[in-house]
Amino acid sequence: MSFIMCWQLRTTLLACLGLWACTPDAFEYGGPGGHGPSNCDTDECPAQCPAGTKPGPSGSCEPICNDWQSTLEIPVPGALAVFDTKVYATGTSAGDEGRPPRAMLQRVEGCTGALTQAALPLSDQGSSLEAVAPQGAALIVAGSSNGVVTFAELDSTTLVEKAAHPLPGLPADARVVDLSLGSSGAWLAGQSKAGGSFVGQLAGGKICSGAVSGVVHTIAALSDGALVVSEAGGKLSLVRLGAAGCNTAITTSPPLALPGADSASARDLLVIDSAAWVVGHARAGAAAPFGFVAAVDVSSGAVTAFAQSDVLLESITAVGSHLYAGGSRGPAQPGDDHSGVAALVAWALPLENGATPIWSQTVDAHRVQALGHDARAVFALTATGTPGSPLASFGLLSPPR
Repeated sequence: MSFIMCWQLRTTLLACLGLWACTPDAFEYGGPGGHGPSNCDTDECPAQCPAGTKPGPSGSCEPICNDWQSTLEIPVPGALAVFDTKVYATGTSAGDEGRPPRAMLQRVEGCTGALTQAALPLSDQGSSLEAVAPQGAALIVAGSSNGVVTFAELDSTTLVEKAAHPLPGLPADARVVDLSLGSSGAWLAGQSKAGGSFVGQLAGGKICSGAVSGVVHTIAALSDGALVVSEAGGKLSLVRLGAAGCNTAITTSPPLALPGADSASARDLLVIDSAAWVVGHARAGAAAPFGFVAAVDVSSGAVTAFAQSDVLLESITAVGSHLYAGGSRGPAQPGDDHSGVAALVAWALPLENGATPIWSQTVDAHRVQALGHDARAVFALTATGTPGSPLASFGLLSPPR
């Protein structure tokens, strides 16, 4: 048998056995195919990525992520956390028809918006869940159940509780309003009609709680403690807490100087390096309230930048060179789930005094309750005042980071 005939038979045999594929010369690398699209028309050529996917850096097909909106099973929204391509939303059931409210947690695929069934991570009687944050392979949630405020550690895959850390000595009506994790531990902020505002800390398996003067809506963990914004008589001040315990207030700043505001309420707080970014709503006399964002020096309490918005702001997050904030655009009342239009705005960083937002989006809801982000999108958890909480995904501004 001649060499040429032998080679032709070898090629045919290998192709039949599935051991012969197109040569590199048959591809145009860098196009839409799973391993570089093929110019081949034979069955041996690799298939292109299916619809809805694209080539990933490893050569495998990965989902194409688009903006989306899903409606959660959670009637009363609480908070968001983004962890390992998943978005975790907390909240509380409506507690209607004589049934007690229930704490709820739902996991959402960050790329597609696909939902898992909502879980009940705390007691299913008279409980609420207002905060969540990722910690290693676990989720830390904070809420109240039957009058007891609790830190709970959940398995991020099964959402099953691994450990619970109740905080003793708090009033029966105590509820959690915010949660933050840092190297000094997990910190929560809460409120009680009977006892005012309080903070709690979970560090090294040890817990503590302590009172904070004024009204506190938000908390941020620091490397050496935590930071809260305290509201008293319509004035805001930064209060630093030490890592050694919940009653170790290190400093309280003078009232923040917010231009054009006679009174203000801080709704969310973000610490980046030595700056605290505070968002909320304020008033000047009897005029309608307006939203604001302020950059505040953590050490001195000096306001270094301030901008207003027509959105009454409730939440904040930052991604690279942009600051995102969400709330409700008028006609709206602060914190009201039944008026206004849910809206997001963004500013370029560094923030300049009086800067106007460079981006704005609305959601078919009344208020943006919480924000989160990953490397691809900003996620907005919204409130409608009716059963179901819309969760929306928006692509990051360019350049995103």
